[in-house]
Amino acid sequence: SNIQHPTSNIQQQVMDSVLTFIEPAAADGTDPSLQGDFTQLYYDEIPFEIRNQQSAEGPQQVGTLEAIKVKVLSQGKGIKLKNIRIELTSEDDLFFHYIVHLEENQYIKLQDKYKLTADYPEFPELLISMLKSCITEPQSNLAVFVIQSNSSRLDLIQNMEYKFIELFSCGFEKTPQHILQQHITYRYNANKVQLTLTQKRLQEINDLIRTKSPGLLQHLQRTRAPQVNEKIKNKK
Repeated sequence: SNIQHPTSNIQQQVMDSVLTFIEPAAADGTDPSLQGDFTQLYYDEIPFEIRNQQSAEGPQQVGTLEAIKVKVLSQGKGIKLKNIRIELTSEDDLFFHYIVHLEENQYIKLQDKYKLTADYPEFPELLISMLKSCITEPQSNLAVFVIQSNSSRLDLIQNMEYKFIELFSCGFEKTPQHILQQHITYRYNANKVQLTLTQKRLQEINDLIRTKSPGLLQHLQRTRAPQVNEKIKNKK
């Protein structure tokens, strides 16, 4: 039969409406990360083992696995590359914000220490490849972030079954307070804009269903209430 049930048409229209909702730019204004002519090369969430250590010589506490946002940026590119910046942030804690700048003279020391084959202009690509491996092969590629009172350190480690090899390690500092405030303000405004747009889209979908199929809207509202109550119960 070629006859299509009216409800399926409504559901398809709703799905089309949802699928055409493209996530907009986070907010008006410039991302503080891009100030100083920096360009974003990579941004993704990576599983980190977070360890706390009171001092460089002291014992490390047992690590906890957390999803950390890693952003890699460059100032210039190719032979004109002047600076590489790595930022670490957390969606769960706006005040978790660490940063490191690597200029060519600093990289040369790390290149010699870790026997890295990439020259400075190629290092961003190598670094991004190592970070991606922590997502695609988490059993054999580890990202360990050691937090100390004065400075912190990111270790990228490869598990070779019989031994652990430190591929790369560099120190991080807490982002200065005035820059941190810029980032928090930007992220707050970005989420606020996103929430407003999402609420607007949801209202449009509600209006569409109410017009085309009021019974379906009542059904959605009835089934949503138990789900919300269950989520609240689980959080407790």
